Amino acid sequence: MTGYLTVCELAAYSGLSRATIWRRISDPVHPIPVFRVGRRVLVKPAEFDAWLERERRRQAARLDDVVAKVRQLF
Repeated sequence: MTGYLTVCELAAYSGLSRATIWRRISDPVHPIPVFRVGRRVLVKPAEFDAWLERERRRQAARLDDVVAKVRQLF
């Protein structure tokens, strides 16, 4: 896929709700990378896919940390 997607198009592309996408765009630590053109917010699909993969790995690492801490308790 080439070009850029609007938030509505990204919602259809990703299966996420528009509210979730806006929340993740506004995330101060790990935001979805966007381009702002005036009032329009555009997302490059390849950059969204890379962000999503980084988030998946980050979440998995956090889960691994939790499991390790629980194992230390027993």
